This record gives sequence, C-alpha cells and structure tokens, in this order.
Amino acid sequence: MKNTITTFEWEAAKAGLFPEVVGKAIIKSGAVLEAGSLLGEHSDGTSNIAGEVDYTDINAILIEDVDATAGDTEVDVILTGEYNQEYLKVKEDSDIKSFIKAARKNSIFIKEVY
Repeated sequence: MKNTITTFEWEAAKAGLFPEVVGKAIIKSGAVLEAGSLLGEHSDGTSNIAGEVDYTDINAILIEDVDATAGDTEVDVILTGEYNQEYLKVKEDSDIKSFIKAARKNSIFIKEVY
C-alpha cells in the first residue's frame, strides 16, 4: 500500500530501517515549501528549507506542503530516518550532498539509492 501525502511518496523515499520519529517544527513566515523539503533550523527556532542563509542545523523533513506566507506556521515533520536523496528537496542552486553530514548529526541519514 502506498502512503502518499500530497504528491510525495514516503514509501519510495525511505532508504533503510532506521526508526522514524515524528515531531513539530515552526516554518518561518513567508516560506512556501513542499513535502519532502529538508529543513534547517535557525537560531530563532524557526525552520526553512536547507540552503537558506542561517538555516544550518539540518534537523527535519517536511511531511506536508506548507504555505507560511501569513506568518510562522507549526507543522508536522520527520526527525529521524534513512531517505533516498532523490526524493528530498533543498533550496534551488543547493546540492543535497552538501547537507549529508549535518543531517547525520540529527539521525537523518541521506543516501544515494541505486
């Protein structure tokens, strides 16, 4: 059975058996993000897509699409697990590979799956 949230296929994104933990994050006002976005946390406690300036603590993956244009928005996120890098989104002009080490510190394992 496929577990699809919006247009994101979680079963296809998984790349291992490391346990997934779900939690919450606050998406920074003004951000419009898609499910599968790799998130970094700012020192003010808000999160935004990996690659945004000052969002360097890579610590979650967005579960659903979010439109935070009206203000900071609380969302559900995945905090741990193993994921196929092809399914994760980062800021345009950023390279997912540059976030692998930072994500690993928070038990998010980004893999190249063949």
